[in-house]
Amino acid sequence: MKALVPVSFAIAAVGACLLSISCETESAGGGGSLSIHPREVTLGVGQSVTFKARGGETYAWTIKSDATNTVGRLSVTRGSTTTYTALSTCENDVIIRVTSSLSTTSQSDSSSDYTSSSNATPTVTSYDASAIATIHQR
Repeated sequence: MKALVPVSFAIAAVGACLLSISCETESAGGGGSLSIHPREVTLGVGQSVTFKARGGETYAWTIKSDATNTVGRLSVTRGSTTTYTALSTCENDVIIRVTSSLSTTSQSDSSSDYTSSSNATPTVTSYDASAIATIHQR
C-alpha cells in the first residue's frame, strides 16, 4: 500500500499543474476578451506612448484618423506591443486598434448518461476580436 501513495501523489501533482496552466491561460485572456493598455492618452507632437495588448495570440495594430495628413507612426504593426509617435497635431482623436483571433474551448457530452465524462468532446470556437485606445493629439 505504501508504494501506491507516491504514485497517486505524482498523478495528483501532474493534474494540479495542468489545471494551474489552464487557469493562467484563461486569466491572461481576460475570460476570452482582448484588452489594450493604456486605453486613453494625451500626446503632443513628437511624444510617444507604448501600447500593450493582452488576451489574444497574434496581434495586428492599425491607426485610424479623420485627418488628411499623417498624424502618427506605429513602431510595429504585429506583436503584443507597439509604440505610437505623434507626428503632427490633429483636431479629432486618433484611434489605435488592435485585432486578434481568440478561441474558446468547451466540453460537450454526446451521451445521455452524465455520470461518465469519457464521451466528452472538446469544441473549439474561434472568432476575431478588437480593442481600441484613444489618443487626444494636440
